[in-house]
Amino acid sequence: MVTVNKLHKMLTGLIESGHGRKPIVIDKESFHDQRESDGCTMLPISGVSGPRWIPAADDDGGIKENADGTEAGRQTVVLYGCNFDPNV
Repeated sequence: MVTVNKLHKMLTGLIESGHGRKPIVIDKESFHDQRESDGCTMLPISGVSGPRWIPAADDDGGIKENADGTEAGRQTVVLYGCNFDPNV
């Protein structure tokens, strides 16, 4: 589990590396807990990753494309849960 102090330290490192204006996203699929079946909805983050290239979604949920046909997206910082795979 990440504390406020630890999260601050991680984010400060990203800011000092020039990534302070990057958007933050949540890797929803990395949050799984045995207690969810009992109604637990507050799950702890396990860390911060990034910046990572995240493709943008278009209106129908597919990958958005730029005018030149390339994949649209941006560099983002990811908050993740205990089931995060940094190699994906």
